[in-house]
Amino acid sequence: MTMINKTIRAKIKDYAESRDCKYRITATGEVHLYGKMPNSIETGWWLFAHNIPEAMERICA
Repeated sequence: MTMINKTIRAKIKDYAESRDCKYRITATGEVHLYGKMPNSIETGWWLFAHNIPEAMERICA
């Protein structure tokens, strides 16, 4: 794993933890979070971003 990948994963992890969520990155690059879903009272896995660049855009926005 390159240093860039470690840095990106660390940023995604920090973001997930700040929302009190767990995260996973699938083999296809989708980023999912587990926690309270947006606009809901339910807890579960939800799609945060379709790919890592999109996830970084959402985190840095």
